[in-house]
Amino acid sequence: MRHIGLLLPVLFVRLAAAQAPAATTAMAQAALPNVTAATVADDGVRLAPGDVLRITVWRRPEMSGESVIGDDGTMSHPLFRAIRVTGVPMSVVEDRIRSFLIRFNDDPQFFIEPMVRVSVSGEVRNANVYTLRPRTSITQAVEMAGGITERGRRNDVKLLRGGQTYPIDLARIDGAGPLGPVRSGDQILVPRHHDFFREYLAPSAAVTAAVAAIINASHGRRR
Repeated sequence: MRHIGLLLPVLFVRLAAAQAPAATTAMAQAALPNVTAATVADDGVRLAPGDVLRITVWRRPEMSGESVIGDDGTMSHPLFRAIRVTGVPMSVVEDRIRSFLIRFNDDPQFFIEPMVRVSVSGEVRNANVYTLRPRTSITQAVEMAGGITERGRRNDVKLLRGGQTYPIDLARIDGAGPLGPVRSGDQILVPRHHDFFREYLAPSAAVTAAVAAIINASHGRRR
């Protein structure tokens, strides 16, 4: 019994050491979002030049960060420059990045997130080109641009996508309808309300007043 009592601590230490790699792997997996689930959710996304790809590699900060997609379809990050990521599903992008990372780690733990470039202009408070998550709705994109001004036509927003123009009624709860969330290259335009007095009557009155002033000046010279 005495010998058994002495052996128990030794066996416990050996058992803990044997389980340590598995625990470390579990902690690494828990620290990052589920890569497969994220990829499936974004698999309809196709990156284009100007978009951004975020990469987070477990315990490799030098491999992590945001990379702008260049005109040649590759990332600006110096380590991933040879990987082409445009025009293919995100699952393919993930496989290509994994194949690269396997050179440094047999089981790389990483997370990728696409960010697409969208233009919001017209009657919004902060017209600009934004880099947004693909699950961002048209309404959310307009809100990120500061929202529609008091002169904007909320019920007649225009979406330019793939060479086509689609009308959107943001006065409704689901104004985008079947168009869904934003896509790379979308252009959202909020037009202005037509103000008859400001756009037509006031300019006409100004022209009339200017003509009357010229006529009066001419009559004055004749006298």
